[in-house]
Amino acid sequence: MGRGATISEDTVVNVVGIRQRMEDPEFLKEILEVFKESYPLTLSNLKTAIDDKDAEAIERNAHSLKGELMNFFSGRVVDLAYQLELLGRNNQLDDVTTIFETFEQEMEGIVPL
Repeated sequence: MGRGATISEDTVVNVVGIRQRMEDPEFLKEILEVFKESYPLTLSNLKTAIDDKDAEAIERNAHSLKGELMNFFSGRVVDLAYQLELLGRNNQLDDVTTIFETFEQEMEGIVPL
């Protein structure tokens, strides 16, 4: 938040409520279904952005993937998605293909599609 910004009651996050929802098997099943639907398209969009050397689209799609992945995974796959996001943000595309290939290899077998 910038200087002088205030937090309204509407923007306060109910951490306890979120934690309880994340422990609800039906809610997790819903989130997983959304992920299963959105992941292939987001991954395809990221691949296209890499092929097109579109740094802004790389950043945007890697950021989306990172957010989706953080619901279920931690560690290496989230870190790789974050690396891709930063490479796009900083328009440093030299290593983006290699990192994307590593990301794809890490995701093989762990995404229930």
